[in-house]
Formats: sequence, structure tokens, C-alpha cells
Amino acid sequence: MIKVVFLHIPKTAGTSMMKNMAGHYEESRCLFSSGLADLAYLTDAELAGFDYIHGHFGYRLFRRLNLPHRKVTTLRHPVDRVVSLYHYHRSVDEPQQMAWLTKRLTLEEFIDSDHAVIRANVDNGQTWQLFHDIPPFCRAQYRHWRGRDILAQAKENLAGFDVVCIQEHFAESLDTLEERLGLPLNRRARANVNAHRPRLTDVPQRILDKIADRNPLDMELYETAVVRLRSLTARALQPSFA
Repeated sequence: MIKVVFLHIPKTAGTSMMKNMAGHYEESRCLFSSGLADLAYLTDAELAGFDYIHGHFGYRLFRRLNLPHRKVTTLRHPVDRVVSLYHYHRSVDEPQQMAWLTKRLTLEEFIDSDHAVIRANVDNGQTWQLFHDIPPFCRAQYRHWRGRDILAQAKENLAGFDVVCIQEHFAESLDTLEERLGLPLNRRARANVNAHRPRLTDVPQRILDKIADRNPLDMELYETAVVRLRSLTARALQPSFA
């Protein structure tokens, strides 16, 4: 059985991908993590022993140890991801700081907020997770780096993944997973979808523009990932996030 580590960027259909993949592995051989801190209690040998590792950790996990696993991740159009992230945290009943903050803000206030936790999740969050990690202190470590250098390293890291899925092209991504990993997937329906969030067409254009303006690195990284998926599939990929 091929070993897999899935770097789950929040609100990119990672839960849906996980449900299609994890069923191939014995439960005792799977590790599900909410962040790199969860993995700090395990030795490198213990981590390497799991067949399937999945979580909201950043690329720095791979700098810690050389896992004998295939690397998989999923990206999403940055504008859609941020809108989805906002409505997700407003809908969940969880004792998380992001949920507490988001429930007190309109979408535009959320986008404009200077709170470090919100900024770490909203501003180029996909690039930062593939460059290093999510928590605000991780950005502080690299505060002297230029954005272009961070993006260049994130692209280089992404190029080392065996499969890079795209949320807007879910079916094509599953095809690529099956082909590249040799796993017959269950083709389950999308999971963790908020049916009550508005469509992007219902969000004022000025807010969508603000999100795009705050995510130039993610916009370029996403386009790079779409080109990569297009090169691996015979199907024509058409923009479908709106």
C-alpha cells in the first residue's frame, strides 16, 4: 500500500479528498492532525510508521523529517477560499479563536481586520502553508523575506508534491489521484460543504476585489497549480469557482 501524507489547506475540499482516500487504510495506521503541534509528541520513526497522515500542518513538517510518503495537497481559488473560510467559521460551534472573531465581524470587516490570527488565515494563506506554516508566529520568523521570494519557495515546494488537486476541478483531481497513486477511490460526494453560504455572485464586487488584492501570491500559486493539473488530465479545465 502506498503511503500518503496530505497537507490540508483549510477550505480547499481537503476533507472530501480525505474521505475518498483514507478508507483504503486501516484506521490504526492513519494519523489525523489539526496542526504541527499535535505531531510534536511523536518521534520521527513513529510518524514514518503511519500509512496515511492528514492535517492542517505546513511544509515545515517535511523539513523536520524525510517521510517515505507520497505528498498530496489541494488548492482553491483564493477569493472563493476566503469567502468560504469566513462563512465556515461563522457556522461552526467550536471554541476556536477564529470562530469567536469571525462571528463578530461582517465579511468586509473580516477582510479588513488587522488581527494577526485572521491575517494568517486570509492573507496568502495557501502560499504560507506551502512555504512554512499557518500560525502567526511563523510569519514573524520570515518578516524580512520579500513576498516574491516566499512565493518562489512555495512554488518549488509545491513542485515536489506527487499530486496537487484543485477544489474547483474535483472530478479531474480524483482522476489524477487514482492515476498517480494507484488508489481506486470511492468517489464519495463532497464533504464539509456549507450549503448556506452565499454564492460569489451575491458578494459585492468591491469585497471580492479586496480579497484578490490581499492575495497576490495565492492568486499566482493557484494559477501555477491549475496549469499543472491541466497538464496531467485530458479534460479541458474551465474556470468554475464563481
